[in-house]
Amino acid sequence: MIALLIPVGFLALIEGGLRLVGYGETIPLFIPSDQPGWLQPNPHIIQRYFHSTDAAPSVSPDTFLFQAEKPEQTLRLVLMGGSTAAGFPYGRFGSPAGMLQQRFKYLYPEHDIEVISVAMASINSYALRDFTDEVIAIQPDAVLVYAGHNEYLGIMGVGSVYASKGGHWANIAYLKLQNVRLFQLMQSLVSAFKDEAPTHRSQRTVMATVAKEKNIPMGSALYYAGLAQFESNLTAILSHFNDADVPVVVSTIAANEKDQAPFESYPIDNENQSADFAFAQAQLAFSRGNVAQAKRHFVRASDLDLLRFRAPSEFNHIIKRQADQHGAAVADSYALFSNEISHNIIDKTLMLEHLHPTARGYFLLANSFADAIEDAQILPDLPPRPVDLNTLWSDTPLTEVDHALAQYKVAQLTADYPFQTQPTGYTMPAPTSVFESLAQQRLNGENWLTQQQHLLALYQRQQRSDDAAKVAGLLFDALKNNRQAAIVASKLYLRSQQWPQAHYYARKAVELAPDDIAARLTYAEALFRNNRVSDSKQQLETVLARDPDNVNAKRYLNRLTSN
Repeated sequence: MIALLIPVGFLALIEGGLRLVGYGETIPLFIPSDQPGWLQPNPHIIQRYFHSTDAAPSVSPDTFLFQAEKPEQTLRLVLMGGSTAAGFPYGRFGSPAGMLQQRFKYLYPEHDIEVISVAMASINSYALRDFTDEVIAIQPDAVLVYAGHNEYLGIMGVGSVYASKGGHWANIAYLKLQNVRLFQLMQSLVSAFKDEAPTHRSQRTVMATVAKEKNIPMGSALYYAGLAQFESNLTAILSHFNDADVPVVVSTIAANEKDQAPFESYPIDNENQSADFAFAQAQLAFSRGNVAQAKRHFVRASDLDLLRFRAPSEFNHIIKRQADQHGAAVADSYALFSNEISHNIIDKTLMLEHLHPTARGYFLLANSFADAIEDAQILPDLPPRPVDLNTLWSDTPLTEVDHALAQYKVAQLTADYPFQTQPTGYTMPAPTSVFESLAQQRLNGENWLTQQQHLLALYQRQQRSDDAAKVAGLLFDALKNNRQAAIVASKLYLRSQQWPQAHYYARKAVELAPDDIAARLTYAEALFRNNRVSDSKQQLETVLARDPDNVNAKRYLNRLTSN
């Protein structure tokens, strides 16, 4: 016993000494924001998986602010996943989180429902597994998962430049030891004598730099290792949330089947293993009107693609099987995407390139999650309400600038490997509108907040109340405690006759500024427009209790009382 304790004690002394002198660090998933009492996802969380910041790709989760002490009446959802879950190329408000938040504001304006995302590009199920404890700690009412496409070429993926030397269990050990200072010291010593993964300070895209094991044939050892790591990690994720009594909705994943040719393939004369041959068969069957056969061949072509930037179809079977075993709800986004298209084959109408959805695709993905939440009664405090999808679609939280910016980002992405054998470079065209000009300024680093304020003023000058209301609402969604943004949004939504959204922002304005008479009068009008006459009277009576001579409150109350 003594012989065993001596080395353990010695290592503990070294660990304590390293911590005492401030060596190393712990990188938390959530950090305090600039607003006291509020947290946000750590923009440097990716560095948790690299001892050197230069070796880490330049990716981060979006800034979602939420209170450290969860309010009693607040419903909190957390979205986890990779670049699709993060909303690339639209960003936060085009992501499933942003689309869901907009939907909840419309359907349940009297409730506080927040959707927080810890999704970002390049990560896969290892990072999600690593995040679970910290996600549980912020008391989510449900967790949403959209992941799978990064299992082979994402961080720690079996075919990635970031793959570990020891395989799956070495990765699990790393996740367990990453905060141990002695382990961090050993990492630094080892890395001093070997080359690290390539840095991402060049103009190349992340996709262009991550492929290490370039060819991963279907049925190979690496192929099965990717399946095994995904299933093992998903099992751990769902089990962990189960143990904490946190409901989970896990989505099936979708990719471009019809309009994305295989990136890499065996020669076409190798019919059984050639992705190109399967793709040619699919195109031929489709041209002849044999849609069912074309669908099978398109899926097989994607499955046989040697460069695995798209997950094979087996992943959706794993997702459904693990969800069933752990009692998780399934959002069958793949089926929803397929059914949206007349020929049932996912194509460029819903996919921008190989796997990132269009704005309509993201809208459907959010709806898939929402339907699964409702069907599984995961949030029982939210009664089912009739949904007009056309109305929801018309108020998607994206502006003309966001759409233009997305086009530029996709053009940049597809100008490099693997879409091109050699990078062709991308030069932005001369802008043809003020919105394209603003999008290019964003791409060149202009602050989002500053630009949204300019965009709000522009829409107001153009008397586009619907768009101005949307921008004002997005400003409040990003800032949370900015009562002026809430007041402006509520008034603009009233002007554009979008009553539920006006209700939501007017309520938030009054909560932030209960003594603001004008805000309370706006809230009274919003409640009235939403057929909540009794609540509207109560707000007017509150105004008169504080300002007995308020002419507007008297007039409005008399009208309501006489009716």
